[in-house]
Amino acid sequence: MYLSNYHSHCIFCDGRSHPEVFVQHAISKGLKAYGFSSHAPLPFDTFWTMKHDDVADYFQEIERLKVKYNQQIELYAGLEIDYLNENYNARHTYFSNLPTDFTIGSIHYIQHPQNGELMGIDGSYSLFEEETKRLYNGNIEHVIRAFFDQSKRMVQLGGFDIVGHVDKIYLNASKFSGFNKLQNLIDELMDDLLTAIAQSRLILEINTKSVESARISYPSRHYFKKINELQIPITINCDTHYPDNVIQGKSTTAVLLKQYGFIHTMELIGGVWQSYAI
Repeated sequence: MYLSNYHSHCIFCDGRSHPEVFVQHAISKGLKAYGFSSHAPLPFDTFWTMKHDDVADYFQEIERLKVKYNQQIELYAGLEIDYLNENYNARHTYFSNLPTDFTIGSIHYIQHPQNGELMGIDGSYSLFEEETKRLYNGNIEHVIRAFFDQSKRMVQLGGFDIVGHVDKIYLNASKFSGFNKLQNLIDELMDDLLTAIAQSRLILEINTKSVESARISYPSRHYFKKINELQIPITINCDTHYPDNVIQGKSTTAVLLKQYGFIHTMELIGGVWQSYAI
């Protein structure tokens, strides 16, 4: 298995330490490659995304670390870019002009089809529940459909390398009353999304952030068989926010993936995506 992690955050967004501290931990854990993917700026302020004014400093710092540690680890400067709508996504010219080595496309907000208001899907459950009731009259099915509709459109538009935490809607939606009755619908929507990912030739992230704490990966292992059948290229990412977690859940997930028939992951080696045996 190639020891890597291409999904990580630092103090430039909502990570809990400086980039160099993460690099030092990655080296100590034996990683061969480490990619920073700070949350890209949004058209509005949040506590968890980078500010536009900090972007140049971010890339400059990662470049400094590449030079300093070039004999010990391959470092990559990336971004995790949100799809909000047709006007703000990874295809935006702002992102194409940045010196990224790779990018992750993710959904953290869904946009109401009528009034255009954004609803976060990745915050506290209490806020998720409140917003579902306020914007969608408490209908969790409408929220789930919106998430998958926007995820599919994000994939179809492309402009990034890796699809991030593809079924993250489970985080909060699974706690909502009536969720269990929608499992067949969710499976249908997920199959449709996975088919779109296969057709797009994008890399699918197996996100291990919650594997050790909650035994949950994104996507869920429930979909591993389908992913393998569709021959979707995968990479195992840790979605790291704390230096101690630069490789959390990766080995456990690799063993599980092999049980489902996966034999390769996609890795950035010498700056080029390559297939590497698990």
